[in-house]
Amino acid sequence: MPQKASTSVGQVHSEPRNGIVLGVLLVLGIALLLRCLFLGRESLWLDEGASWWYSSDFARSWHAEPSNPPFYYVLLHFWTRWFGSSEAALRSLNLLPSLLSVWLVFSLARTLFSTEIAWVASFYQAVSTFQIFYAQEARCFSFLVFFLLLSTLLLWKALESRPGTKRLGCYAAYAL
Repeated sequence: MPQKASTSVGQVHSEPRNGIVLGVLLVLGIALLLRCLFLGRESLWLDEGASWWYSSDFARSWHAEPSNPPFYYVLLHFWTRWFGSSEAALRSLNLLPSLLSVWLVFSLARTLFSTEIAWVASFYQAVSTFQIFYAQEARCFSFLVFFLLLSTLLLWKALESRPGTKRLGCYAAYAL
């Protein structure tokens, strides 16, 4: 295996791509397993019941809690139409953004620091009880973590890019 050259912030890494992909898939598999365990075991609690109530009517989902964007409740409205409204079905919407957050932590840490730090950070994100708890809850918190990580990565990519189409695209995605 070739020796990794020392990198500073924002430099390209030279590790074998297949090993990175397999490692990230393994960490994502662990994260998925931990997030799926006991997903529907507990009854809905008060705030999750509010999520169900807001999402049960399309018009109401657009005018949900003022502290939360309507995106989550509208998405949950369609999710429950496709997958039902059981505890596990309501909570399963948060699995994808929670898993993508593990990948985003890896990508962001690799971009800012090193591959070694990225492995530790993504594994911690995968097994963190705090992250698992919010991935198993019918609330918008997993989406918030996902969008915060994504916007941070996009902003960093925009700042380190040369002026041009890529930079403009990163800024546009960040603004969106």
